[in-house]
Amino acid sequence: MKGLTNATYSSNDAGDTVFALNNTGADIVANQKVWLNKHNLDENVAYEYAGYNSSSSACAFFNEDNNIVVMTSSSQKPLYIYNSDTKTWSYQYLSNSFSNTKYLKHIEGKVIASNTVAVSTLNKTYNCITDDTLSVPVVGIYVYTNLVIYKDADGIIRSATIDANTGDIVNNALEFTKISNNISGAFSNGLKYFYTLSNGDYGYYSGISIGDGNATRIKSGTSEVYQNYIKYVTGVGPGEYLITTNSSNLLQIYKFNEDMLPIEDASLQPDLKALINTEKVFIDYNNDTGVLTIGGMTNVYAFKYNKNTKTFENLNITIQLPTEAVPTTDPYRFFLSDDMTTAFIVPDNTHNARYKLATTSNDWYADTYPQFNAFTLTGVATGNIDVQGRYEVRTILE
Repeated sequence: MKGLTNATYSSNDAGDTVFALNNTGADIVANQKVWLNKHNLDENVAYEYAGYNSSSSACAFFNEDNNIVVMTSSSQKPLYIYNSDTKTWSYQYLSNSFSNTKYLKHIEGKVIASNTVAVSTLNKTYNCITDDTLSVPVVGIYVYTNLVIYKDADGIIRSATIDANTGDIVNNALEFTKISNNISGAFSNGLKYFYTLSNGDYGYYSGISIGDGNATRIKSGTSEVYQNYIKYVTGVGPGEYLITTNSSNLLQIYKFNEDMLPIEDASLQPDLKALINTEKVFIDYNNDTGVLTIGGMTNVYAFKYNKNTKTFENLNITIQLPTEAVPTTDPYRFFLSDDMTTAFIVPDNTHNARYKLATTSNDWYADTYPQFNAFTLTGVATGNIDVQGRYEVRTILE
């Protein structure tokens, strides 16, 4: 074949011919099995790595222009703005945020940040609704569209609707029973709740009954689900997932069974399953888009949850991490815009990296391990290389 090097390929499993870029980090030889993928995003444009001007980032989100709003550990809230003409970033400080911001939830178009703001007359846990212009304190824990869980003056746990502009309670919805502790985290779909308590208990409330247990006693192999590290759930119901980290910041993912107990899922997407218990990570899950981002010690990963099939897909996003970053014991914080064209990475406590990502052509890539998604193929290398340096691969059926 014109433009190819000499090769000895004699496989009878001939299929379609694909020319793939070598993404394995090693040589590809004749008759070697390779995994073929199309990467959604793999070109870094307008990358900037810079130090913070004030405090470290606790979490970040993107406004409607895909500019980056950062919730810091102090009261400052910088907005990083991208200039498409100069391909550079600049920043400005927005109105004050809240201190000690923990992490974000994205619920029905609202960005919800957990924080520790206190009001002297109330003994409640607080969230805030935040955007790129203001942050509204919310009485209680925000769990659904204008719906919160809170502890009233008599110590009773209730859910209530709120005014999204003020965060004030408008109307009590229902009263929880069998709860003797503060709710520390919760998510809801209407009148179905999954919640965790400050003593480590968890509960599932369906509107008519409550099932409860102790999250610190749920075992999976040698690891346990720790209440203090529970972060996200994909939904409230059997077949949905609990996404969390344990006390060592190792990724833990559990599937709710018919009794709403978190169990291991043998059918979990292979690449996502391979990340469990492997390295320290920082996770972010967007309930609106279903995008799960995972920042590790050496790499970043992105998966998308299909709410209809209740399965994850590897988005195969390749981002070159900052080579200037000094390795720390903190995992990378990785946030991705809804349209997956902008990324924000926190490699250490004093620096961040801002990316604009460009979609590639329909190039194929030879990868080192199976990344099963809609584009994955299995192939055998022929040993031929074309004039562009791409490897010829014959696809096969398994």
